[in-house]
Amino acid sequence: MSHVVTINGKGIMSRLIFLTAATLLCLAIGCSDVTEPMEASYVVSLEKGNIWEYSVNGYEVDSGDTTIVTGTVTRTIVSVVTHTDGFQLFKTQEITTRIPADTLLSDTLFYYLRNESDELREYNDTTSAEYYVPFKYDPVAGNKWTPGSNPDEQIEVVSLNNSIDVPAGYYDNCACTRETDSSNPALMHRYYWGKHSEGIVCSVREESDSYLIYRLTDISIQ
Repeated sequence: MSHVVTINGKGIMSRLIFLTAATLLCLAIGCSDVTEPMEASYVVSLEKGNIWEYSVNGYEVDSGDTTIVTGTVTRTIVSVVTHTDGFQLFKTQEITTRIPADTLLSDTLFYYLRNESDELREYNDTTSAEYYVPFKYDPVAGNKWTPGSNPDEQIEVVSLNNSIDVPAGYYDNCACTRETDSSNPALMHRYYWGKHSEGIVCSVREESDSYLIYRLTDISIQ
């Protein structure tokens, strides 16, 4: 059971800063290349019934008050649908849950995924020609691209062969990507992609007033 605790004052901040620094250091180490040869297939498995479950931990600061954040995210491919242009899409449901002391907060959103030969595409609906590219397959360290229609956004392949230890297991040879927005320099989103079609096994979202880390806790893919 997850919960959120709101804390007034600065007493918790030193511990949060220490824990955040330690986590960032671990992930920074994980984002360093190793010299072992890479044999990986990063193409995300898209099949109806695939499920990814994540834990969420971190903090948010609002007007000097620090909120410790815990929760879960569950992503499920719920159906296969057809775009108006005739190609197949995988409808994905994402449920984010956080539990404060007296209220259950839950958000649900839907989006549509498609694998092309060289990239993963994300659509907001089944009619739009526009799509977002969160990941390029056969990644090469240093490659960059604009993922959608916003020219301020950029994704870069930071490194390959990263080792990530999460509740769902130990994953090596992960590809690390970093998403930034030049209109919001404080925002940074880093993703670690599994090498055997697992998709995202860990991610970090960092802003000037928040830090959240998502760790894969369970996975069921076809």
